[in-house]
Amino acid sequence: MPFSSAVKARIFVRCARICCLCFKQTGARIEAAHIVAEADGGSNEDENAIPLCFDCHEEIGSYNPRHPKGNKFTNEELIQRRNALYQLVDKGIIQAQIIAARLGSIQQTQGDDFATQSIKEVASAPAFVPSEDARDVLEDALKRSGKVETFPGKLRLLSETDRAFVLEKLIRHFGERPAAEAMMNVIGQDPAVDESLILLEKIIRQTTLKGTPEALALVLELVPLDRFVQVDAGLREVFFENIVAIMNRDQFEEVNLITPAVVRVQAALPPEVRSLYISALIRQAHSDAWKGAPAAQSALLSLPSDLVEQVFLLADGEMLYLNWRSEPLRNFLKKYRNSWPSDREALYSDFLALKMFDFADKHLHDVGTL
Repeated sequence: MPFSSAVKARIFVRCARICCLCFKQTGARIEAAHIVAEADGGSNEDENAIPLCFDCHEEIGSYNPRHPKGNKFTNEELIQRRNALYQLVDKGIIQAQIIAARLGSIQQTQGDDFATQSIKEVASAPAFVPSEDARDVLEDALKRSGKVETFPGKLRLLSETDRAFVLEKLIRHFGERPAAEAMMNVIGQDPAVDESLILLEKIIRQTTLKGTPEALALVLELVPLDRFVQVDAGLREVFFENIVAIMNRDQFEEVNLITPAVVRVQAALPPEVRSLYISALIRQAHSDAWKGAPAAQSALLSLPSDLVEQVFLLADGEMLYLNWRSEPLRNFLKKYRNSWPSDREALYSDFLALKMFDFADKHLHDVGTL
């Protein structure tokens, strides 16, 4: 049995999509391997998973103890290498990316595979001291001293290590609008930053685990949609589950931030959370939130076709009865009358035409349990 999408999302973000054995940035060419094989009792949880590129995954799986060549990776070594890389990324995602980017030059000068070196030596390197220019660019971004559109250009003028320092600090300050605007401007507009997807996944993971509703709303409001849909589906699933939970709490201050913003990126919803989102959207459309309710009402009337179908899947007799007084739901059914599923045409027609208890008598068996 493979690892779940949620497990994969967590470990791929923790390693910044860097292979734990060869330390190369892999992009989409990464897999979750079992440290202890399932056949030997290994679990499908995070602690038994190691992110590997295709080549390294094949290598550790093809070792034949009957005809050994070389030395097999032990479980302890795999765990040690994985945890060391996790620590590198946790200390600063961009610093880890820079280390990965330097692999080519190190291999050319030393002739040996960098994977033969101890990653602990890299992790224990002296702390980086940023230049005065880097500090000035960071301060300008945090204080919004200049136009946010000029930030990527300033960033390109810095050295690689200085650029890493500035971006990492902005990630830490993402809950503040100036930092969020600067980061999203880089992710959306600067092709020179090859790590933009990894940066975005780091931001989404951080805001999901530790972010305030304000930080989550900034992601929803500012994230480039074309990049957002490329984020690991498991990570997006956990992120949107958090968003839906806030919508369902129905605290006005929170939903007035979250609901208008999430409508903008609903095309990025993974299939696993669409029904949860639609249910929350219908409830929010009938709420008293002065920004959340109008946004949800507008969203219901402009859903993409796949989400329209999701509403029809949810809108059975019981759901209609429980939302009897929802005018937004009635408006939705009226607008999409020509798209009604044939097996629910009578149900929806009665919902729009009958009185509440007449509808219940006709379509529900036991109203008292609802």
